[in-house]
Amino acid sequence: MHSTTKFRQEPQDSTNMAYGSTPLSSSVPNLTSEADDSGQLAQDASKSAPSRTEIWLNRVFVAVFVLVCVQMGIMLVILPWTPVWTQNHFLLRNLSLREFALHDFVRGLISGLGLVNVWVGLWEGVHYREDHG
Repeated sequence: MHSTTKFRQEPQDSTNMAYGSTPLSSSVPNLTSEADDSGQLAQDASKSAPSRTEIWLNRVFVAVFVLVCVQMGIMLVILPWTPVWTQNHFLLRNLSLREFALHDFVRGLISGLGLVNVWVGLWEGVHYREDHG
């Protein structure tokens, strides 16, 4: 019969640790040592500042993202309550889908997703921060 004891790891202190686990002191570095702090400072200093091109690309990306989110959100809020939602070729050919799409709950759900989309776009625009290094 095959023994599984060679895969098990014995705990150092059986009162504080579960069977087979490793002690936390061996897996977590000492966060208060000065050597670790100086290494972290060296890493921060070695980071280069983003170029002007990168900064402007980030700005343009955020602006386009905000505009798309807000536009799509407004469309999702308004569209379910217009005749475009009820009188389109796809829904006129699929009566069971039309019946489902005309429920007020479904219309409200789509409008709610539109509000969330508007909120996400505006939140991203308001909370955009640049790293100047």
